[in-house]
Amino acid sequence: MKTRVLHKILIVASLLAMGLVSSVHFFATKTEVYMSGTIAISPDLEDFSTGISTLFITLFDASSASPMPWGAQRVALNKDKKSGKFYEFILTEDNLRRMGAAGGSDTPPSRFRIKARLDLNGQGGMDQPGDMTGEVRDVAYGSQDIHVLIHKRIQSELHSAHP
Repeated sequence: MKTRVLHKILIVASLLAMGLVSSVHFFATKTEVYMSGTIAISPDLEDFSTGISTLFITLFDASSASPMPWGAQRVALNKDKKSGKFYEFILTEDNLRRMGAAGGSDTPPSRFRIKARLDLNGQGGMDQPGDMTGEVRDVAYGSQDIHVLIHKRIQSELHSAHP
C-alpha cells in the first residue's frame, strides 16, 4: 500500500513538473496508473520520423493470445524529427482508451505487452508501410521507468496483426 501511494505521489510530481496537471486536485482522484516510462527512437530511424505527428501507445494482455489490444492512447506530436527519448508517458485509466479485450474485464491484467508506434497516416489499425514500432513484453502492472525503443520500420505490404 505504501509503495502504491509513493508511486502516485511521484507521478503527480512528474505531471506537475511537465505542466500536464495544474493542481494537486489530481491526486485526490482514484486514477489507476497502469505504467509509466519513455519512448525513444533508434538513431537509424530518426530521419524517417520527420513529418509523423501521431504516436500510438498500445497495451495488450500479456497472457492473452488475442490480437485485440486491452487499451490504447493516441498522442499528437509535432512534425519535427524525433531523436533519442522523445516522449514520456504515464498511462492511467483516465488517458487510456479501453478496447474491451481480455473478455471485456475491467480488471487490468497483471502483465502487459506495450507497443509504441509512430504512425505515418495517423489512423489506428494494423501497422502500415512507413510506420515505425517498438515493444516491450511482459511488463508488470504499475511498472515505472519502462523504456520502449522504436527500432523497426514497416516496409512491405505485409501488415502486422497488432495496432
